Amino acid sequence: MREKDLERKLKKEVQKRGGLCLKWVSPGFSGVPDRIVILEDKILFIELKRPGLSEKARSPRQNRVAAHFKALGHDIIFISEETDIYEVL
Repeated sequence: MREKDLERKLKKEVQKRGGLCLKWVSPGFSGVPDRIVILEDKILFIELKRPGLSEKARSPRQNRVAAHFKALGHDIIFISEETDIYEVL
């Protein structure tokens, strides 16, 4: 499964639950997570990587952004396997 396929599956599962799975594009500020998931009871920031990659596959910029999110009290959830989708939703 490619990252694109994983992203499509995430979007489908979020929509099944009545939520939004928004692609995050942030001109002028790189390293943001791939998706913002908005569900009735929570908001999730999600970074997707192709299966087989670990959270360590993040770029240095992505790591700095993740640390900034953490300092603000938010986590960026890392998903690299289809089963991860069901665990976080």
